[in-house]
Amino acid sequence: MSLEHLSTVMPRALAPLPVTSRAPTLVQTHRSPRTLPELIELFEANEALDENDEVVSLSDLRLSDDDRLDLPDRRRLAFTEWSRRQVGTLLGLRWDRYFESSTPLQRADELNRRFVRATGTVKIRSRRHATTGNDDAGVLRAVVSPGYTPISDAMVGRLLADALSPVEPELCLVRHALTPMTTSYVVKVGQVFRHGDDHEVGDVWGGILVRNSGVGFASLMVSLSLTRLLCKNGMTAPVADPMLLRRAHRGLDEQRIRERLAQGLGTAPAQLAQGVATLR
Repeated sequence: MSLEHLSTVMPRALAPLPVTSRAPTLVQTHRSPRTLPELIELFEANEALDENDEVVSLSDLRLSDDDRLDLPDRRRLAFTEWSRRQVGTLLGLRWDRYFESSTPLQRADELNRRFVRATGTVKIRSRRHATTGNDDAGVLRAVVSPGYTPISDAMVGRLLADALSPVEPELCLVRHALTPMTTSYVVKVGQVFRHGDDHEVGDVWGGILVRNSGVGFASLMVSLSLTRLLCKNGMTAPVADPMLLRRAHRGLDEQRIRERLAQGLGTAPAQLAQGVATLR
């Protein structure tokens, strides 16, 4: 029986799994968006990279020995952390733990055996690389159920801008965060509620919080939000019955979202004012 030296074993055991996409899945900008219209432009740039969704049988999918997902139409997609977790769940394993010391060839062999035996269909959501001139494989954003209905971030942003622009022309962003799993941002609404004479610490401003996910991680949510400047660190505070809109990604269209937003925003000023009074 031959023994390997520790210097050859340790690098192999500690090497990270090369299964996530090395190319960015989101468009990078030199200047962070400061208003909702600027953020909508960024949404549109990202969504322009989206490929058409494809419904496929699980048994027709294959993993290549370089950790790419091969589709029946010959497209090859690199995993994100989220889509890798989704595939592992569908096939009944914890990817990182199960393949902790496996080679790419061993991973492909095991997963392809499971793909062949799998039943049912899934919807594949993919995107081209955000870097221009990259001829490598696209990015597997999500593996969701065939009935999953994506809701465009740009569409929700435009509907919100249309509803708020008559009373809030600047549409300034309090904060925003874009990840491969979720989109979230807060739009400032109304005037700052001043606290004392310093016009800084203790000030409170109302906002509309939007959270969405195009990969099956979370439902669409639009709610009221209060931000208070406490010791020059932003602190968010709850509002009574803050939810304006919450919907799963199934069977939604633009008109229904517009109607629900208009209905919810009608009571927003009174609710925000009540929340500020509670904070005081």
